[in-house]
Amino acid sequence: MGNPGMICDHCGSHVPPVPQCPNCGAALPAPEAPEAPAVQAAPVAIPTRWAYHPAKKTKHWLHVLLVFMTGGLWAPIWFFVNERNRERWEFV
Repeated sequence: MGNPGMICDHCGSHVPPVPQCPNCGAALPAPEAPEAPAVQAAPVAIPTRWAYHPAKKTKHWLHVLLVFMTGGLWAPIWFFVNERNRERWEFV
């Protein structure tokens, strides 16, 4: 384990890695930076097949009753529940 540094070309003294020699003031070459290790990207899962999600049963009679009981305020909820419960295909 040595002291990290270099030898000045002009005066021959051992100097730390700085832009100028502290003894004679001569410009020193920039120290070489070590190469960074190559980083590999993580593998990405690529969808390879389709999955079928069957429809869930929406109880329409219950939603009709709730729409009438709430004066129509339940209708948007009925729409979203029906959309969520429909059958669909998904790429997995």
